[in-house]
Amino acid sequence: MSSRALLRKPSPIRALTPLLKTPGLISLGGGLPAANLFPFTDFSFSIGTGETLKISGDRLKEALQYSGTYGLEDLISLLKEHQIRVHQPPNVDWNILITTGSQDALSKAFSTLLSEGDTILTEDPTYSGALADLRPLGVNVIGIPSNHEGIIPEEMDRILLNFSTLYPNFKRPHLLYTIPTGQNPSGSTASMPVRKAVYGLACKHNLVLLEDDPYWNLRLLTEGNNEPEPLTSYFSMDIEGRVIRFDSFSKILSAGPLHSIS
Repeated sequence: MSSRALLRKPSPIRALTPLLKTPGLISLGGGLPAANLFPFTDFSFSIGTGETLKISGDRLKEALQYSGTYGLEDLISLLKEHQIRVHQPPNVDWNILITTGSQDALSKAFSTLLSEGDTILTEDPTYSGALADLRPLGVNVIGIPSNHEGIIPEEMDRILLNFSTLYPNFKRPHLLYTIPTGQNPSGSTASMPVRKAVYGLACKHNLVLLEDDPYWNLRLLTEGNNEPEPLTSYFSMDIEGRVIRFDSFSKILSAGPLHSIS
């Protein structure tokens, strides 16, 4: 945890949020506007299948009202079920946080886990948006040589085994930031042998692995016009609880109202 993150304390007002659902309770302490005064009565969405989705009544009031820090409980439950169905994480001790976009989630993670002067490992090259978030934190960024299969595991191991010699003035890294699928900007996708090796090295060298994977759901059809098998995510192989995964709706629904899951 970064020094700034250790200074944060839970909001006393947010701590009261679960109590707001108590039947008959009239809260004067949360600053919630009266839902009956919201100017909207229903929202309708026409989708490409010809169906129309509609939200109204109590559901709409809940959607328009302040919610707990973690997000709407029903949405969190739905997304957790999705992660379990798709990724089948072996570690049962995990949770979901909904943010206003994957970039926002990354920014929060960097701020929470990195103090000034810390060191983080990335692919070389890496996502310019991540570098923009890291720069004002005053941290050292070390790029690991990569190729069309992603991070070169031998290079990662070499850097970490010889870190004090190669970078005598840097703190030893405790974070690895990687985009394993459709890497930005190279476009490479880490192969399964590379993923297994990189996760093994994260365990060996005690690294927290930040898996930025917004393109995981996008796959080109094979020559036989079949959908290929999805690659195993780091989250799927995380037996030690050291992976923080970043998913996004922006690449599969729309890029306007961005929402991220981590």
